[in-house]
Amino acid sequence: MTSIESNSAQAPLEDYHGVSPRVNGALLPQFLGFFVILPCQLVRDDSSSLSVMAPDNVLVTVSMLAIDRLSVTPITPFLEVLGKVCEENGTMHLLATRIHRVTGPFDLSLVNRVIKHIHGPHKNRVFNVDGQQYARDLKDCEEAALEDEFI
Repeated sequence: MTSIESNSAQAPLEDYHGVSPRVNGALLPQFLGFFVILPCQLVRDDSSSLSVMAPDNVLVTVSMLAIDRLSVTPITPFLEVLGKVCEENGTMHLLATRIHRVTGPFDLSLVNRVIKHIHGPHKNRVFNVDGQQYARDLKDCEEAALEDEFI
C-alpha cells in the first residue's frame, strides 16, 4: 500500500487556492508561472535543490529554497512535488512549496499513463486542467472592467 506524507504546514509562495494538475516533464512548459504537482523519483539530493526524474524520464530540477528542509527529511525515493513552474536562463524548474514523500510501491510508468490521459482531449471538461489559467484570466477581466468603470 502506498502512503503520502506531507509538510502541509508550509504556505504557498503567493495566495493560491485551487487544484494543481499532475504533470510530467514534457508538460512543464505549458504551465509556466502556475502551480503543478510533479510525481517523480529522486536522482540527487543537494542542500538547496533536488534532481528528480519525472514519470516520462525527463530530468527536472526542484528548488527547495521556499520550504523548510527539515520538514521533508528524510527524503524518500519517490516524491510528489507541489511547485510553481519557473524558467531561469532558458531552463525550466520547479520552485517547491510542498513535498509529499511517497512510501511503498510507486509505478512511475503507470503514473505517466494516467497523466497523459488527464491531459488528453477531454482535459478541461473532466479534469479542469487549465483551471488556474482560467481563474487568472477571469481576474484580469474583472480588474480591467473595474478600471473602465472609473475612467
